[in-house]
Amino acid sequence: MQEKPWHKSWPAGQPHSLDYPDITVDVFLRSAAHKFPDRTAQIYEGTPYTYSELWDKAKRFSAALAALGVRKGDVVAAHMPNCPQFAIVYYGILASGAVYTATNPLMTARELEKQLRDCGAKVVVTFDLFARTISEIRERLGLKHVIITSFDEAISRSPDGRSPGEGMIGLQDLLDRHAPEPPKIKLDPATDLAHLNYTGGTTGVS
Repeated sequence: MQEKPWHKSWPAGQPHSLDYPDITVDVFLRSAAHKFPDRTAQIYEGTPYTYSELWDKAKRFSAALAALGVRKGDVVAAHMPNCPQFAIVYYGILASGAVYTATNPLMTARELEKQLRDCGAKVVVTFDLFARTISEIRERLGLKHVIITSFDEAISRSPDGRSPGEGMIGLQDLLDRHAPEPPKIKLDPATDLAHLNYTGGTTGVS
């Protein structure tokens, strides 16, 4: 590796770079689920989720996306706060060969429309608290599918199955209806796009 100016003050014995495996991102969760199936991956509001549980649900979501017509290279947006469903959706998107992009749930309809139009998202996964914002712009964007979830689904092993709203699909319903069998696709970690991330802040929109 080429020597950089900051290497002069680098800690002794510390490598200047890391060896990154030539694998797709979803393989990290798949490997963890295989090696440590019963180990807790995350805890949300006192509810633990194991690696095997997360991977099972991610595979189900991946299969659901394929059934909805999502193909390799299509963009799926996660319009969600930090919650267990985020991990399920994130890894499910990647396992399907689609491209993951995140949007800030606190965006205005105008800001959200700009980002979703720019990335060309075909599917949006959102929370019930933010569904109204999506509804405002859905027709203008021509969004094919809007998938909705809630905090109740995050903390309950047996969600109540409430109606997701007109024209929307319940995330839990998709997970219940599809087997954990993601589509068989070929992905090249070196060339196939996984993330489409935007930046933003007080100085302007993303």
